[in-house]
Amino acid sequence: RLEAAPPLFYWSALCSLTPPELPASKTFTWPAISETQQRQVMELHAPDDSFESPTPSTEAVIDALWGGDDKPDMVKFERLLQSWVYNSFDQSDGRQSEEA
Repeated sequence: RLEAAPPLFYWSALCSLTPPELPASKTFTWPAISETQQRQVMELHAPDDSFESPTPSTEAVIDALWGGDDKPDMVKFERLLQSWVYNSFDQSDGRQSEEA
């Protein structure tokens, strides 16, 4: 269960990973970005205390998608997630599937 943010923000954070950070899977993948683009995402505002440690929801997402030890840095992933949370505009009528 994703309690820290709506699912769309987790998807945005997943799509903010670089190719080497994606899971080593031949069955599924998603878009990745360059290191330069990732640095730009991480330059966006997010309060320091919002990504001091990964939330249980972030840990659950990472654990579910990366089965082994080759996981991305969870604090970095939390930072990417918070960049999207704090810099996206809600244009919806309150339904989580349309936010961001």
